[in-house]
Amino acid sequence: MQKIAIVQHDDAIRNMYKLKFEQGRFRVKTARCGQTALDLLRDFWPDVVLMDMHLPFLSGLEAVERLQNYPLFSRPKIILTSNLDEEQAAKKFGHLGIDGYILKANHTPSEILGIVQGMIGATA
Repeated sequence: MQKIAIVQHDDAIRNMYKLKFEQGRFRVKTARCGQTALDLLRDFWPDVVLMDMHLPFLSGLEAVERLQNYPLFSRPKIILTSNLDEEQAAKKFGHLGIDGYILKANHTPSEILGIVQGMIGATA
């Protein structure tokens, strides 16, 4: 079973993604902010982290920068989510070496599940 950490400050969106990924047979853990996500990763090492960029306390950008310190062989795939268009995102996040970027406003939770499955080779 694939594992995913969903980091999203909006409760409704976080719960909607959680439900969709559980339906897709993922083991899911969630966090509301970047610091909580980093704490979560101490005990739950997912295959992929779906990280919103606009988080309280410790932003998604800061959390991703801290994740870059993990050894490459143990680092999960990191997919950023935001409502910035792709050109803006590439300028802002390109230096982080992320594995993917999803523009939330253009994708349903089902489409996001499909994108993540495709990136990590998982099937429902």
